[in-house]
Amino acid sequence: MSLYIIGKLFFHKSQCGEITAVKAELAKTGAAFFEGIDDMDLGFIKSRIVSLKPELVAEPQVDFRISATPEDIDATRLWIEAQTAITSGRAEMGSTKLGQIFTLLLSFKPISAGGVALFDGSIDSIFYSNAHNCRRYFSRLLRENWDNMENPLIIWNWE
Repeated sequence: MSLYIIGKLFFHKSQCGEITAVKAELAKTGAAFFEGIDDMDLGFIKSRIVSLKPELVAEPQVDFRISATPEDIDATRLWIEAQTAITSGRAEMGSTKLGQIFTLLLSFKPISAGGVALFDGSIDSIFYSNAHNCRRYFSRLLRENWDNMENPLIIWNWE
């Protein structure tokens, strides 16, 4: 089985000019891509985020996926690399590609809210909190084998 990581970011209308900069920073990691994303999965993610914050439905949005290469659609290799580095004590979360992406996602102020799904079949749980708590939750998840975790949708906002 494979681990898939896809997400959706929402921006305040006043921050539209920042979308290109945010995408560029994510793209620098070499593991965040903005094409080749399943619309059905994105629809589910958007519906869950908007059900928690209905005012976001009209805000500018960016869809993304995380994978080892542009041709891949899964993130299994990235997860294993991050987990190995972190559980062995050789690295902090932000020093791995996957950790860098989550650190960027959860620290960009132009992003008013976002959601990231980590799954290998279906999404089993939803974790909704502020960016700080979502960062801690993701860090805890990295200590688990991806095929044993709860397949969460992690949703955060700044307000």
